[in-house]
Amino acid sequence: MILEEIFLDGIYPLERVPFLPDQIVDCGACAGFFSLLAHGRFPAAPLHLFEPVPGNVAKTRANLALNGIAARVHAVAVGERNETARFSGGGFGGHLAARGESGDIEVRVMDLVAYLSELRP
Repeated sequence: MILEEIFLDGIYPLERVPFLPDQIVDCGACAGFFSLLAHGRFPAAPLHLFEPVPGNVAKTRANLALNGIAARVHAVAVGERNETARFSGGGFGGHLAARGESGDIEVRVMDLVAYLSELRP
């Protein structure tokens, strides 16, 4: 479904972006499809992908490798501070969760604002 939305339905019309980005940040990368699209449009912009679900991280790394794309892949969720949290949902629509949600896992969370400040885009 995500592959179809991104590449067939064109839900991210990147041709409308009126500037060349310094960095591309993909929060909740899933299998990395948005990053593949963004790299195709802005090949010089470094990619930073965040994905907390281990199976999705593996798919993301595989898709990047198949396409010969270098990127920083972080196996974490993003939030307001560095911590650990519960995460529910293995694919599209995953979210930080209250303890005890069905199928939740413990994940690392990275402070996104601090990370972006270090990039200095």
